Amino acid sequence: MALLAAFTAWQLRRDDPMIPLQVFRNGRFSAASVSVALVFFSLFGALFLLTQILQFVLGYSPLQAGASALPFAFTVGITSPIAAILSKKRGSAKIPVAAGLALMAAGLAVMASSTVDSGLGHYVFATVLMAAGMGFAMAPATDSIMGALPSPRPASAPRLTTRRATSAASSASPCWAASRARPTRTRWPAPCRRCPTALATPPAPRSAAP
Repeated sequence: MALLAAFTAWQLRRDDPMIPLQVFRNGRFSAASVSVALVFFSLFGALFLLTQILQFVLGYSPLQAGASALPFAFTVGITSPIAAILSKKRGSAKIPVAAGLALMAAGLAVMASSTVDSGLGHYVFATVLMAAGMGFAMAPATDSIMGALPSPRPASAPRLTTRRATSAASSASPCWAASRARPTRTRWPAPCRRCPTALATPPAPRSAAP
C-alpha cells in the first residue's frame, strides 16, 4: 500500500505521467479497468498453483503439464470473438463482461473444490470455465478502456500496468498463503512429497573424500 501511495503521488506530480490518474474519474474506464484487474488477478493466481499441482501432485512432466493447458488457449480463442460480436450487437460491454466474470468465478469455485483424489479432468474443466470467462470479459473490457479516452491519448499504459500489477500480486498471494498456513495431518499422495518447497531446499554439500 505504501508503494502504491508513493506511485500515485509521483504520477500526480509529473507533467507526463505514465498513468494519467484523472482518467479514473470516467466510470466506464474505471469499471473496465477493475474488470481486467479481477480477471488477471484470478487467472495468474490459479495458473501458478495449477502448474504445481499438475507436476508435483499428479506427477506430470513439464511438457505434459504444458499440453494440459491447450484447452484453455483454445477456449479463449473461441470465446473472445464471440464476446466482441455480442458487445457490438448489444451496444454495451456490460453483459459480456458480467458473464465473463461469472464464468471466471465458477471456474475458481470448481478448482477450489478439488481434493487429493481429483484428476486431470477436474482441473481441465475448471480452466475451461476460467478461459471462457476471460474470453468474454477481456475483449469488451479492453474496448471500453480504449474507447473511454480521447483519441490522442493512448490507453495501453494503464491497461498494461493494471495487468502487470495484478499478475505480480496474484502470483505472490499463493506463496504468502502457503507460508502462513499451519501444518495439518492431511495425508498427501506420494508424488506430492516432491513439492516445490522440498525441491527448492539446496542439498547439503558433500564432504571431500579423505
